[in-house]
Amino acid sequence: MLAAFTALVAWIALSSAWSTSVERSILEVQRGLVYLGGLLMVFVVARGRSITEVLGAVCGAALLVSAFGLVQLLFPDHFPPPSGPFNRLSEPLGYPNALGLVAAIGALLTVAFAAHARSRLGRALSGASVVVFTLTIFFTFSRGAWASLAVGLAAMLLVDSRRAELLRTLAALVPLAAIAVWLGSRAHALTTPSGRPSDAAHQGHLLALATVVLAVLAAAVLSVARRVSGGRRAAVALVALLAVSAVAVGHYGARPRFGHVEHGRVGRGRDPLIAQANTSLTLSLSGRLPLWRQAWHDWEAHWASGSGAGTFEQYWLRHRRTSAYVRDAHSLYLETLAELGPVGLALLLAALAIPLVAAAKARLHPLVPGALAAYLAYLVHAGGDWDWEMPAVTLAGLFCGAALVLAERRAEPPVLSRRARAAPLAVTFALVAVAFVGLIGNGALAASERAADAQRWRQSASEARRATRWLPWSSEAWWRLAVAQSDEGQLDAARSSLGKAISRGPQEWRPWVSLLRLSDGRAQRRALREATRLNPRDPEVVQFLLAPGSLNQRWSYDDAWTGWPVAPVHRPHPIRAAFLVPRAGTLRAGGEPSYHFGVDVGVRDDRPELGAPPGRTHRVYAIEGGTAELPPRHSSCVDGKVLIGHFSYWHVDAVVADGQQVRPGQMIGWTCKGLWHVHLAELLDLYGRRVYVNPLRAGGKLGPNPDDTPPRVRAIELFRPAMPRWGLTGGVSFPAAGTRFPSVAGRAIVSGRVDARAWVDDPPSGGASKTLPPELLAPSPPYRISLDVTRESDGRRVLARTVFRAAVFLGDSAATQPVPIGYHYAPGTHETLPAALCLALRRRNCGGAYWFRLFARPTSAYWDTTLVSNGDYRLRVTASDAAGNSASREARLTIRNP
Repeated sequence: MLAAFTALVAWIALSSAWSTSVERSILEVQRGLVYLGGLLMVFVVARGRSITEVLGAVCGAALLVSAFGLVQLLFPDHFPPPSGPFNRLSEPLGYPNALGLVAAIGALLTVAFAAHARSRLGRALSGASVVVFTLTIFFTFSRGAWASLAVGLAAMLLVDSRRAELLRTLAALVPLAAIAVWLGSRAHALTTPSGRPSDAAHQGHLLALATVVLAVLAAAVLSVARRVSGGRRAAVALVALLAVSAVAVGHYGARPRFGHVEHGRVGRGRDPLIAQANTSLTLSLSGRLPLWRQAWHDWEAHWASGSGAGTFEQYWLRHRRTSAYVRDAHSLYLETLAELGPVGLALLLAALAIPLVAAAKARLHPLVPGALAAYLAYLVHAGGDWDWEMPAVTLAGLFCGAALVLAERRAEPPVLSRRARAAPLAVTFALVAVAFVGLIGNGALAASERAADAQRWRQSASEARRATRWLPWSSEAWWRLAVAQSDEGQLDAARSSLGKAISRGPQEWRPWVSLLRLSDGRAQRRALREATRLNPRDPEVVQFLLAPGSLNQRWSYDDAWTGWPVAPVHRPHPIRAAFLVPRAGTLRAGGEPSYHFGVDVGVRDDRPELGAPPGRTHRVYAIEGGTAELPPRHSSCVDGKVLIGHFSYWHVDAVVADGQQVRPGQMIGWTCKGLWHVHLAELLDLYGRRVYVNPLRAGGKLGPNPDDTPPRVRAIELFRPAMPRWGLTGGVSFPAAGTRFPSVAGRAIVSGRVDARAWVDDPPSGGASKTLPPELLAPSPPYRISLDVTRESDGRRVLARTVFRAAVFLGDSAATQPVPIGYHYAPGTHETLPAALCLALRRRNCGGAYWFRLFARPTSAYWDTTLVSNGDYRLRVTASDAAGNSASREARLTIRNP
C-alpha cells in the first residue's frame, strides 16, 4: 500500500512537467505526501498491535470533532451561530459535507464496536456515541453523508459473519437515532438564522438534555439487546423495527425547507455549489453534473497525461457556463482522470483497492466489516465531493483502509533488518524536510491572506516576501505581495511583483486582473486579453469588457407576484431617475461621478395618502416576499432602507421589524416628503458577487410596464478628443467640450482619433406620464445602444459593437470603476434635476440629457480611424428599450488620414 501511494505521489510530481500550473501541482504533491506520511506513521506505530486500537483512535477523533460542532450549535448563547442560508454544522472542519462524512465514519465504527466489543463498557460507550454522530449528520444537512452511511451499513450487513448480533445492535440503536433526528427536526429555531436568539438557546438546551438522555438509553438498551434470544420471529421483528426506524430517519433527516437556492461562488470552507439566498434549499446532482461534464471535457482535451495535478480550477474558469466558482470537480475519480490521465487514475484506484483486497481475505475478523463499511463510506462520498482536498477527512478514511491491511497481516510480523529499517527512516527524514518547507511557506501565504483581509497591508507584504523565499516557485506569493504594495501606493513595485507572479504562473488569472488595474495602454490591453482568456466570467473582467455590463444569467424569485412598490401597485408609475444615469459619487471630494444603481419610482408628494404621518407621503409595498433586513436606525428618513429578498427600498421609513417575515404586496414603510420618489434597487449573485441589476428589464417583477414608445436617437456628432471635468450644477453635468470635425454637404471629414457621440434617450411611457407634474417627467437612457460602420463603396460592414447595456452594474471590491463613467457618457450630459430643486426653480423641463461615447473601451474613449481604410462610410446608431422598441439614426463621414 505504501508503494502504491508512493507511485501515485511520484506521478503527481511528474505531472508538474506538463502542468499548466507548477505551483498547483506542487501543492498537490505536498498533499499527497501528507497521506503517504500518515499511512507510514500508522503502519509503523501499529506494528505488533491489533486493529482495535487504530479503529478506536479514528472513532474517538470523529467523536471529538462531532461533539465540538454539536456543542457549538446547542449552546448558541455561548458560541456564534453557523453561517449560511440555514444553520449547517461545519466547524471545526469548515465544510458541512466533510463534517457529515466524518460523523458517518464514526457512526459505522461505533456500530461495529457496539456489536462486537468484548467489554460492556466499550459497548455502552459505543451506543451512546451513535446519538452524537446521528445528530451531527442531521445538522450538517448533508445528503451525501446519509447516503454514505447507508452504503456502509449495507456492506456491513452483507460481510459480517455475525449478522444476527449486528441486527440486534442496529435494532436497539436505530430507533433511538430516529428519535434524535425527529427531535432535531423540531428545533426550528436552531436551523433558522432569522430566529430569535432566546428561542434558539431554549431549544438548544432542551435538545442537549435530550441528547444526554438518549445516549444513556442507548447504552442501557444495548445490554438488553444482547440478551434477546434468536429465532425466526425475533429476526422478523428486528428487521421490521429496523426498517421502520430507517424510514423515520430518512423522512425527518431531510433538509428543512425555507425557500429557493441559487448557485454561486462561495469561499473556502463552504460548499461551492450553494450560495446564500431566500429560496428552496434543495440540491440535486444538477449542481454537480456541469462540474463532472467539464472534468470529462478536460480529460478529452488532455487524454494521454491529463492537464496536470491541481489544474481543474483553471479549466473550469475558462470554460464554465454558470456563475459557480469552484476549485474541484466534486469527484475524486473524474478529477484525477482529468488532471493525471488514465495512468494517474489507475495508480489511484490501485492504491485505494488494496484495502478492499485485504478485507476479502480477513473478513472473519469481527471488526473488519465495520472498518470496511467506514472505508467504503469514504470511497463513495469522495466520488461526489472534494474530500481528497481535506486531509482531516481523507486521513480518517485511509486509516480505516490501513486497518483492513493490518488485519490481513501475519500475527507475528518479521523482524526488520537494519537495512530495511534505514529505508523508511530516510523517507521519514525527507518528509520532515519537505513538510518544514511547506509549513513555513504555506503558513506565510495564509498569514499574508489574513492580514490582507484585515487591511494590514504592511504585514501582508512582509508575510508575502517570506513566502517568496520559502516557495520560490509560487506565483500566488508574488501576487499577494503586489496586492499589498498597490494598496500602500507602491505602484511601480506592485507592477514589478506582478511581472514575477506572471512569469511563474502565466496561466493564473489573478495577476493578470491586478495588472489590468495598474497599467494602461498596450500593457493594459494585453492584461485584459489574457484575463479574458483565463477567466472570461470574472466580474472585473466582465466589467472591463462590457461595463456597465450585460446580463445573461437567469434566476428565480421567491414568489410569482408582480407589481410596483407604491399604490396603485398594479399600474405603471413614472421613473424620475433610471438605472445607470450619472450621480454625484465622489465629485464633492474631488473624485468622479458614479452610476445610479437602481430606479427612482416617482410619487406625488403634494398629494399625500390618507393617514400619512408627518413628513411622510405614500405607503411602500414589498414586491417580493422574504425576511426583512434593516440597517441600524437613522435619525433621517432619507437614510432609511429595507432589504427584502432580491430588492432594497431606499429613503423609506420602515414599519416592519428586522427579521420579520414579509409577504409580497405587504406594506413595509412610508416615502419621505420632499424627495418625490422611492429608490428601488435589485440585487443578484452574479459570478459570485452581489451586483445591482436593472429592475425594469424584461422578465423582472416590476410590472406591468407597458411601453410602446421607442427611444430617440436625437443627434450624432463627431468631435476631436476632449475629456473635461465633471461638475455639480444642481445635478451632475459633463460640460460641453471639444471641436467638431468639419462637414461638407452633410458629411463629416474625420481623421486620427475621433470622439463619436450620440444623444440618445427613452421618453416616459404614456401610461405613467400622467402621474407626475409635466416638469418632473424625465427621459431615461435606453436599455441598449449599438452601432455599425458600413463602407459605402461596397456596402461592407467594417465594424459593429455594443456601446451600452443598462442591465447590470458590476462594482468591484474597491468600489472603483475600471471603465470611468466619462468613457460612456460624453460631454453635454447632465442629470435630471432633483424634484424639490426643479419645483423651486419653476422650470418647465427638468429632465436630463444623455450623450454617449460610441467607441468607449476600458483603455480608450475614442475611435482610432487610422485602423480603417480611407473612404466614405455610414455610421448607424440603434437604440432599444427593455420592451424591444428600437430606433436608429445614421451619420455620413469620410475618413482622410495621411
